[in-house]
Amino acid sequence: PGQMQALHLPPDAASGGAFARFLEVLAEAGRLNLLPFIRDEFDALLRDAEATLEVSVTSAQALDEAAQARLSESLARRYGRRIQLNLRQDPALVAGVVLEAEGEVIDGSMRGRLQRLAGALAHGN
Repeated sequence: PGQMQALHLPPDAASGGAFARFLEVLAEAGRLNLLPFIRDEFDALLRDAEATLEVSVTSAQALDEAAQARLSESLARRYGRRIQLNLRQDPALVAGVVLEAEGEVIDGSMRGRLQRLAGALAHGN
């Protein structure tokens, strides 16, 4: 009961329903700490059902809305799905972007290009 009160549920959610019962079961089992993982799995299932692909985009500088739209459209054509961009910045990339989707990494950053060039020079290629 104490864990349920700590959730700060709206009054109507605590009064019943499948979700409230689900939370009660988690609380009774001492498993409310699993809620973030459950949410992540639910989000993944929802994206699959909606044919949405989550793509992590790391860029050296912030992408404006037009660049985001172009990137999203290009990825939608490539993967044949709706795209949800998760944006973050990393100035260490110098320029360009790194994309991650479904275990695939596309490194179009200047840092990545320089690392590949250094590797090729080190191996005499």
